[in-house]
Order: sequence, then C-alpha cells, then structure tokens
Amino acid sequence: MHKRRAGGAGFSTRTRHLTQRARFLAVAFISFLALSACGSRVEGPRRAAAELDGATAAGVTYLEFGSKLQALGGAIVLARQEGATEGELRPYVESFETYKDSAALWKMKIDCPPAFSGGDPTSCGPIHIIEGDVETLAAKYKVPYDNQAIKKWRNEGFKGLYPSYEAQRANRDVFDRLLQTMWRKAAQKNS
Repeated sequence: MHKRRAGGAGFSTRTRHLTQRARFLAVAFISFLALSACGSRVEGPRRAAAELDGATAAGVTYLEFGSKLQALGGAIVLARQEGATEGELRPYVESFETYKDSAALWKMKIDCPPAFSGGDPTSCGPIHIIEGDVETLAAKYKVPYDNQAIKKWRNEGFKGLYPSYEAQRANRDVFDRLLQTMWRKAAQKNS
C-alpha cells in the first residue's frame, strides 16, 4: 500500500498535470478558432475559383463560364466585406483578372467568327482592333503570336475581301493556345 504524504503532495501533482493539460487544450482550441476564422473569410472565393477551374478543365459553355466568373467576383467582394485582407485575396483576384481577360478573348471569337473561321472579318468592325487585342493578350500571357498572314493582308491595304485561310487558321491556333494558357495560369494562381 502506498502511503500519502501529509499535505496531499500526490493530489497537487495530479492537479498540476490537469492544469497543464487544460492550458494546452485551451491554447489549441483558441489557435484552431483563429485559424478557422482566417480560412473562412476566403472560403467563398476559394470555392468559387475551384468551381471555375474545374469547369474550364472539364469543358464549359460561354454562358456557364460567365456565371461562374460572376460568382467568383461576388465571392471576392463578399470576402472583402467580411474583412479578408488583400494578401489573403491576392491569388483569387489575380485569377479573376486572368479569367476576365479570357472571357474578353472568347467574346471576341463569338462576336467576330469570320476572323477565326472564314468569311469577312471586316463585318465585325476594323480587323486591326481585333488583331491588336489578340496581340496584346498574347504578349501579356507570353503566348507566341506572329500572324504574318494577317500582317501581310493588313499591310497590303486589306486587298481582297477576306484574309487568307492561313491567316484565319493562325488566328484559331493562337486563340486556342491563348485561352488554354490563360485558364492554366488562372488555375495555378488558385493552387
């Protein structure tokens, strides 16, 4: 049999261990709450960006893309209102801007299909505006763009009603590469 010392020394050791354990659990719980509060402020943008990343990887229509892009923008605004910092939101804002540029490029293709697939691209407005926009986006996202066929047609004063098949094919190729590059870069920013 164990004899207890006078003064309850065994009791105080046990109490000390329980107190240390309680402190540890309290600190762990407070840390958990602090971390989960930080994470919850960007949870909306994180989810919206993940949905957009998944949709572009699996295939998405222009209308679905637009609604998911709006959802991401709304989630970013809501997170700002809930106190998320710019540092916390930076990857989602950069991703949003990249997706917005890709939406502008996609809209160009929808609004002026002749520039990409045959027909009279001047029916959409001045071809140099479309070309300039595509060239600007290609430079911004470091996608090679050297459409000599369009440049030759432009330099000849747009002789002939339509650009050559080679020029249209080059536009389609640049469009596809550029759009995929933009979506890949946006997804990488969210990772």
